[in-house]
Order: sequence, then structure tokens, then C-alpha cells
Amino acid sequence: MKLLTTLIVIALLGVGGWYVYTRVLMPPEKRACSRLSELCGESKGGERCHKGMEEFRKVAGQEAFKNATGCIDKADSCMGAVGCVVRAKLSGLGDFLKGMVDGMGPDLHKKGKELMDKLKHKLDDK
Repeated sequence: MKLLTTLIVIALLGVGGWYVYTRVLMPPEKRACSRLSELCGESKGGERCHKGMEEFRKVAGQEAFKNATGCIDKADSCMGAVGCVVRAKLSGLGDFLKGMVDGMGPDLHKKGKELMDKLKHKLDDK
């Protein structure tokens, strides 16, 4: 009876340890790739997926990456998980474009004003 109890406790600890590792301690890239593999049935390309996720984090930014991996964790279908990645990439692109426009904003405003002044001047001359 003691042996059975010991084996049950060891099994529970093993399952609990696996659960904690895969849901909490595993790096987010690996967790997202594991979930994508689970949902989409793809067992190959694990290392390629991890490298892609690391690159995605660099390009899209930490916030977009965090949103994507959280969304993938909660997804219940392959299409839903892929949608999380696409949405995060589009969000990252939007943030990039917003930053670019914000950085160029004063120059764009100045050029636009100059063009409008020239147009107004030409129309006034006619």
C-alpha cells in the first residue's frame, strides 16, 4: 500500500511539474510554438518556429509579442492561433507607421502648408 501511495504521489508531482513548466516557466516563444503545434497538428519545424518567434519579438516589439503569445495560449483552433499572430503583426506594423508619421509630422505639416500656400498663390494670380 505504501508503494502504491508513493507511486501516486510521484506521478502527481511529475504531472504537476510538467504542467507548471509548460504553462508558467517555459519561455513564451516555446510555449507559443508548442501551442501552435498542438492546435495545427504540425510536429516539424520547432526550432524554426522558435527563431521566428524571437525575430517577431524583435520586430514587433515586446507588447505586440506579449499580446500574441497570450492570445495563442487561449486559442482553441489553428485558425484562431494563426489569427493571433497576424493581428499582432498588423498591430506592430501600425505602431511602426504611427511612430514614423509622428516623427515626420512637423515636416509633413510644413511641406503641406507650403504646397497649399503655393496653390493658393497660383489661384489668386488667375
